[in-house]
Amino acid sequence: MNRSEPLLQVFDLSVEVAKRRVLQSVSLAVPAGALVVLMGANGSGKSTLGMTLAGHPAYRATHGHVRFGGQDLLAMSVQERARAVSGGERKRNELLQLALLCPRLAMLDEIDSGMDVDGVRAAVALIGRLREQGTAFVIVSHYLQMIEALVPDTVLLLDRGRIAESGDLALARDIAAKGFARSDALAQA
Repeated sequence: MNRSEPLLQVFDLSVEVAKRRVLQSVSLAVPAGALVVLMGANGSGKSTLGMTLAGHPAYRATHGHVRFGGQDLLAMSVQERARAVSGGERKRNELLQLALLCPRLAMLDEIDSGMDVDGVRAAVALIGRLREQGTAFVIVSHYLQMIEALVPDTVLLLDRGRIAESGDLALARDIAAKGFARSDALAQA
């Protein structure tokens, strides 16, 4: 992998699930140590993007390229992708794996879902430590307070399977104000 090349590159990715196109021409780049937050209404394609990047067999890329660490993920087998991309099914297991493995890239889908305030605080602290060590993150979240605590480098708004907007924390606040995000996760904190 070229040092100037982003850790994760997605080029013009389109995905079909059950013969229905759910992602259309998505492109993004994630440098090492960056934190990218995916936001959007339910059904906008956030989780589909994460599942596709993680190699879930039900999510089939019909067009585009995905490169991780210089390797073409779409050309890799499910087993090869599982070794290249960390993650677990349960939220706390994901965090434990992150703490133990210190991966180069972590994709987390609503890790704050079902967690108490202390769990969310611990997740934010762990993500911060791992970022300092160079781990890049792509995180799906609806919770504005968590997003603010994470201080993302990039916020992407997905709408009907496409990246509709790209920005920084100000975009996340604007999205929350329009009702695409819940703003109560850390309200008790």
